[in-house]
Amino acid sequence: MNPTLISRLPSLKKLALVVAGSIAALLLFLWLALPGIIQSQAEKFIREKSGHRLTLDRPQFNPFSLELRLANLKLADPEGKPLLGFRALDVDVSAASLPRRAAVFDAIRLEGLDVALVELPGGKINWSRLIAAFQDKEDKTPSAGLPRFDIRSLALVDGSLDFADRRSEQGFATRVARLNLSLTDVSTLPDDSGRFKLEARIATGAQIALSGALDLDPVAVSGSFSLKDLQLAQFA
Repeated sequence: MNPTLISRLPSLKKLALVVAGSIAALLLFLWLALPGIIQSQAEKFIREKSGHRLTLDRPQFNPFSLELRLANLKLADPEGKPLLGFRALDVDVSAASLPRRAAVFDAIRLEGLDVALVELPGGKINWSRLIAAFQDKEDKTPSAGLPRFDIRSLALVDGSLDFADRRSEQGFATRVARLNLSLTDVSTLPDDSGRFKLEARIATGAQIALSGALDLDPVAVSGSFSLKDLQLAQFA
């Protein structure tokens, strides 16, 4: 063996130990400290940027499997009226993201999503103040198109939507519940297309179902739609 190489072995071993130690420290930080930072900074950012209230449980992140879990998230307006919430969001990031130069997700699962949408007088909705707070009025850079991403499996389980029209005294309100959506191979990458299936029930008893194929770049949708048990007398 080359004497020069033999003399360098202790230095190489030290370097390997330093690198391994640094990686272990980084993984430990991501596992233990990062979730708490995400929780506190997210709540603080929303409060300072818009005056809205965001709360969520301490996130869970596994740096080895690249899995993130957010639970019991609730978003409310400055007066405390709910806008959005969910029981759990599980995100499984794929290691293929780097070689494919895109955000690749093996699976995304959202359970118990609850959204409130209210139309208000003056052409506004209950989300208008939050949207306005995050709009960059100075940024006039033209859009670069859709970001590169590939979602192999996306599932919305047991979602609901509360809709109300408050533009008149009479008003109107309904609830879309048992909302389930499944998407497979949803991608903005060239020549990629996916499948979707959506099922929901309206408060009036009607059942909605959609299924078909979905392309995002360019946007193209094809499939079938069905509507059952619609009672027209209730809309009279």
